Amino acid sequence: MRQKPVIMKKFLMLLITCFLAGGPLSTLAQFQGQMFHFNPDAKVFAWGNQKTLAWSGGANNPQFSLADLNNDQRKDLVMYEPYIGVKTFLNAGTAGNAQYVYAPQFEYNFPPIQGFLKLVDYNDDGIADLIQRGGGGFSIYKGRFENGELKFTYYRDLFYTSPLSGLTNAYVEPNDIAGIEDIDHDGDLDFLSFYIGGGRISWYRNCREEDNLPNDSVRICLKDNCWGKTFQTVYRSYWLHDTTCSDLGVSCKGCDIPGNANKTTHTGNALCLLDYDGDGDFDFLDGNVSFSDIQLVLNGKNDFGFSKDSMLWQDTMWNSNGHKLNMPVWPAAYWLDIDQDNDKDLLFSPTAAATENYKCIAHYKNVGSDNSPNFVYQSDSFLIEKMIDVGSGSYPFFYDYDKDGKTDLFVGSNGYFQPNGSLVGKVSFYKNTSSGTNLSFDLETMDFMQLSSYLFKGTSIAIGDIDDDGKDDLVLGHSDGRLSYFKNQAASATVQPVWNLVDLIMKDDTGGNIIVTNHAAPVIYDINKDGKKDLIIGNSTGYLTYYEGQSVGGNISLKYRTNKLGNAKADPNAVNIYTNSRPYIGRMDNTGVDYLVMGSNEGKIFRFDGFQNGNVTTDYTMIDSNYSLLKAGTNTAPAFADLEGDNKYELVVGNELGGLTFFKQLFNVSVPDVESGTLDIKLYPNPATDILNIDIVRHGSKGNDIQIHILSTLGQRLITKTIPAGQTQLQLSTSDLPSGVYYCIVQSGDARSVQPVTVIR
Repeated sequence: MRQKPVIMKKFLMLLITCFLAGGPLSTLAQFQGQMFHFNPDAKVFAWGNQKTLAWSGGANNPQFSLADLNNDQRKDLVMYEPYIGVKTFLNAGTAGNAQYVYAPQFEYNFPPIQGFLKLVDYNDDGIADLIQRGGGGFSIYKGRFENGELKFTYYRDLFYTSPLSGLTNAYVEPNDIAGIEDIDHDGDLDFLSFYIGGGRISWYRNCREEDNLPNDSVRICLKDNCWGKTFQTVYRSYWLHDTTCSDLGVSCKGCDIPGNANKTTHTGNALCLLDYDGDGDFDFLDGNVSFSDIQLVLNGKNDFGFSKDSMLWQDTMWNSNGHKLNMPVWPAAYWLDIDQDNDKDLLFSPTAAATENYKCIAHYKNVGSDNSPNFVYQSDSFLIEKMIDVGSGSYPFFYDYDKDGKTDLFVGSNGYFQPNGSLVGKVSFYKNTSSGTNLSFDLETMDFMQLSSYLFKGTSIAIGDIDDDGKDDLVLGHSDGRLSYFKNQAASATVQPVWNLVDLIMKDDTGGNIIVTNHAAPVIYDINKDGKKDLIIGNSTGYLTYYEGQSVGGNISLKYRTNKLGNAKADPNAVNIYTNSRPYIGRMDNTGVDYLVMGSNEGKIFRFDGFQNGNVTTDYTMIDSNYSLLKAGTNTAPAFADLEGDNKYELVVGNELGGLTFFKQLFNVSVPDVESGTLDIKLYPNPATDILNIDIVRHGSKGNDIQIHILSTLGQRLITKTIPAGQTQLQLSTSDLPSGVYYCIVQSGDARSVQPVTVIR
């Protein structure tokens, strides 16, 4: 506790700096900077097979693209989760045998994505470009390699000139997935999407080749407002060879939309253009919001020598080689060479959120060729079986369950999707099988204690002696805000716990139900320092509910005190009122100091100080509004442990997708050295425009070179410089940084300074 005044002094200095930088205090609080880095070295096994993607964070509604991310001439994998972000995987395999390795460092190179993500080479330069939904249709970003990494620069949104409407956007329905292929085989990529209401497909033809434009150009017209002469009905089937379609002629200089498109109830579609039968024209697979299967519609253009694409055959409930796809709800198809054997396979995933969340990637391998495809079902959990994935919403917890001296890993969840549409929570148990610094975990069960039999919705885990009998009990928090209490009835605290359900709905000292506002995330911790364990519960409001522990000798007693403990809130500046606090209280690094850490809906991790003396009536101090500048998904849930016994901690973070991400402490934290000002810096001007000056005012580690990093608020390392130990001044160019708030981290040996920097254009 003698370190506390030093911590608070540094924090007050940081608040003053934040104020001078012109940003909101709670947004800019940053105590230590980047302390933990992603580290996938801990091996995970399930029944003898290694989960090679164990720490990649899970998947629920992934979209798939292939692109060379690191300029090694191999196609890598990009998975996009709507409203969450991208995941990047490097291909570490050989030709015909792709082996994907999670590589999150490339995720920072992607712009914010809306709706859908396609990686295609629109300008024929051999580098993947990025196309997403944008403001109302298609937004194009040019790809380039910079320092061996694929990065993107915004190019333009797609508009065409209509004689009646003027400049008109190429339209994509909200949440739809559009198609991008060279439909007319003229050498440039065209754009197709369902028009308003979801009845007909619009073809936005690319006129680059016809108009002899440079390769970097895109010029579109609405070539056909009912491409394929087909109309989607309210049923699974399509009207084929639809003669009511209006012919827009052969012009490609800009066309008008003739009348209003027919409207149906199918306002959600996932369009996948592909040459399914290898005859040289484009067919399509379409999943729509009304069904859990997918429709295949075949083109008869080349079969009969038609001048226009004309859909003549359909399979309303597609299956391949006798295996019918069933992907609740609103399946999307992806035609890509996922195994890198020079023919395109099919992947399927659900577009609708809150549906299938484990068996959510179906893989049909092409065992034929692109000219003669033959798609054979392989798995409905492709890639998922290589991950730690517990459905939706993961809650990790470290605890030595079998009392062998090694900390095991439990993972609770919001639940696995059931055929009736509900979620049933389970708890996975991973036994720690590490040897020295070689960390490893073995999956013992995906349904610990068969907890799924209780049909819990949500299983957030807390373990501790809540009834004061000297043995650790189990408390589970549920999505409806209630909790369940399992008493440890083992012979002693030195043997493996025997947890038996005592209270299906946990009670307080008055006999009333303990309940919070949804997504109960409990912690058992002596917060008031009276020698008895208390119950602290995170919930959807972002605050913490506190029940004081008054238990005696195995008789549980919990007294309600407040629903805003320490007035600490996860993500206090969030627009969404439901910020979902997921708390951890305890040690997290080598300092030996307990901290309060909370995950949040947005994904940032918040750290609080000021509770260690047992005061439960004062406001706690937020010292990190984005702890360690981590990026680990949304609805994050942190858990810390010293797994190697080296006093450097490991951090596992759960997330909305039901997966985990693994981080390791980079270096020892020395609070007196770091926070007492042995490395003092001065930044000016702040706010900066094009130049930032850095003066080393005082340097306490004179034998070490000085590393300087400029990071985004999401942890992306944008600028890195190293200067000799004796140098005291540096001038950095910030001309390439857009307006915003950044972190300047200056490090020399164990001495470290973190300050916010504002850039204004």
